[in-house]
Amino acid sequence: GPAGSSVSALVQPERFHLVPQTVRWGRPLSRLGVGAYNRLQWAGDGPFPSPPASGGARGCWLLPATDGAALAIASRQTELTAAGWRLLTCSPGTVHSLTDKL
Repeated sequence: GPAGSSVSALVQPERFHLVPQTVRWGRPLSRLGVGAYNRLQWAGDGPFPSPPASGGARGCWLLPATDGAALAIASRQTELTAAGWRLLTCSPGTVHSLTDKL
């Protein structure tokens, strides 16, 4: 970046969370400067994370980074949207038909 810039200047409100966390994606996502993060451990099983308050009035998108997370989001979309997450998904059957690793 430009001389004198700091990492804190790059911190954006949390607008997108890709799940589950991968070791390789955190830094490239932060460099986009659009508020995209990949630091939630949730992979689809167990309790899901609450959406961050810093997502603002528009909320925060929960985006899958794996087939398993995509299927979990589709299967639990009613719960996730009720909790405040924004989603782009479809029926679990459609998601399953599009997977290549399950």
